[in-house]
Amino acid sequence: MTGPGSTVGDGPLRVVVDAARGGRLTRLTCDGREWLAPTRAPDEDRVPGETTPFVRPGMGGWDEVIPSVAATTLPDGRRLADHGEAWRRPWTIEASSAEVLTMSVRLTSLPLTLRRTVQVTGRTLRLTYSVEADAAAAGPTPVLWSAHPQFDAPAGTRLVLGRGPIPARIDHPAGRGEMVLDDRDVLAELPAGTAVKAFVQPGTAVDTATLIRPDGTVLTLRWDARALPYLGLWWDNGCCAQTPVIAVEPCTGLGDDAAAAVVTGRILSLPPGGHHSWWLHTEVGAAPGGASSERSGSVDAGAR
Repeated sequence: MTGPGSTVGDGPLRVVVDAARGGRLTRLTCDGREWLAPTRAPDEDRVPGETTPFVRPGMGGWDEVIPSVAATTLPDGRRLADHGEAWRRPWTIEASSAEVLTMSVRLTSLPLTLRRTVQVTGRTLRLTYSVEADAAAAGPTPVLWSAHPQFDAPAGTRLVLGRGPIPARIDHPAGRGEMVLDDRDVLAELPAGTAVKAFVQPGTAVDTATLIRPDGTVLTLRWDARALPYLGLWWDNGCCAQTPVIAVEPCTGLGDDAAAAVVTGRILSLPPGGHHSWWLHTEVGAAPGGASSERSGSVDAGAR
């Protein structure tokens, strides 16, 4: 199927992709259970434009964020919009079948083209990406791409990174310092209307994250940490989304601000005509051995 609302997959896992609305994955269901925060009216029928704010009523689903997460100005003066621009542009469908959908989008803020293939087989969603800089680009082009899946997180949902306690830096709220990532229920610690964003400390390799719901269902996301060396994590208890959300965000730059990442050198940079490829695999199943776990630690978060 092609066009807005294309369904990919004809087995237990199915994904709905909206080419007209930034290539967004609007649904990710397995065995009838939805894993993405819902896209609701008035946003479900609105095609985003140049003046559409990213944080808006009804937002949900899985967006592609490039070439920055935060609105910023690069050292050379080029301005990048909030959450980039791929989410607000219509994508071009290049090939499609019942199980595979390939799409692309060309950016205007930077000379980049992003291509993504969505493939669904059984209970696995495979996303493969490539980004290419124009051969005529004036010089190196910085690329901060970040996955932006808003996973619906019912009360009791936990995030497990699978390698024991992992050091991270809290980016939001500002000035909150550091935290240790373990498998506790971070959302349960957040006051209503608040959120926390953290980045795994550079040099700590993480390539797997698992969401465990209280009903025992699990969603595991895997990626190549060599191609995606940075990892952001977002817990939202009603700050931006209408329902509690956990977002797992492998990315090509450290932090939300592409300009700051350029200054520190912790960002993908492509020469004219250069390209970079990566993949994400998402598998849905049942929790092995049950979903219970010890909880420890605490998080302090303020309203955005």
